[in-house]
Amino acid sequence: MISIAFLVVFLEIACLLLGGFAAPTGMIDTSGIDQPVILLPDSAVSAYKPFVYLAGAGYCPLSPASWSCGMYCNGVPDFQLSAQGGDGGANPYWYVGHSAELKTIVVGYQGTNSSNRLSVQHNVNFVRKTLPQDFFPGAPSSVTVHSGILDAHLLSATSVLNAVTGLLKSTGSSQVVLVGHSLGAALAMLSGIHLQVWLRSNVRIKVIGFATPRIGNSAFADLADARLSDIYRVNNKRDYVPIIPGRFLGYTHTKGEIHISDESQWYFCPGRENSEANCTLSSVPNVLAGDVDDHYGPYLQIPLASTYCATKGQ
Repeated sequence: MISIAFLVVFLEIACLLLGGFAAPTGMIDTSGIDQPVILLPDSAVSAYKPFVYLAGAGYCPLSPASWSCGMYCNGVPDFQLSAQGGDGGANPYWYVGHSAELKTIVVGYQGTNSSNRLSVQHNVNFVRKTLPQDFFPGAPSSVTVHSGILDAHLLSATSVLNAVTGLLKSTGSSQVVLVGHSLGAALAMLSGIHLQVWLRSNVRIKVIGFATPRIGNSAFADLADARLSDIYRVNNKRDYVPIIPGRFLGYTHTKGEIHISDESQWYFCPGRENSEANCTLSSVPNVLAGDVDDHYGPYLQIPLASTYCATKGQ
């Protein structure tokens, strides 16, 4: 009898092989190729550090009684947890809270739980479907997104919206930052678009994702880029997750790439699929050129994985 562990590994490999190779000649998206790649100064890079911690907290089962999850929670000690949910499997963990020091509401999402078959299935279900109008009113029918990611998002979308709406009123904040790693980064992107539809127009929404996979087609990228002015997709060295699912399957990235080079320098790569030197497509042209260890960081010396929750770093 085939074990669940074997099945999980098999499905992950299948997803990579089907989704991770570069597009054939003639299908390469060259948007942003004639714009300069920019080396970010240390002062700009350091601003991401609290959001690395907050992305890591998405992996942790949080208690409503306190903000306690080990080094990730310790990294943003003033954070006030307001709501949390998910089961760590089919319904990824999520949380909503506020940091007075950062002057923002934060929504965090869990990345893939590789030890849970139902969590892994979200990644494998990469056939695209349209955005439901009851959650994304006005979204063009041409917009299609990864089915597994969308299904995971819809499980918590209403709860997250309600929690954010309540915090906007109670804190007086006018900014929401959505964070996550891997699957969590993709959920943060969809959630950002969802919140933009339903929140008042003066609320600024930022999405900061680490190792964001491709989420939808070019019409989705158009929608995200138009609705969200602040998108940051931070990719680490030779991590291959940001190049899956493959472009030959009709997927394309949004704007906002920041690539960490092998020398740990951070480069802003304009456009959507920038193949210039020091950008992800140049460093990882296909999954065979990738390194799975780079998927987990470290990002500013902070690794991202569920194994660092609980007491580690306290």
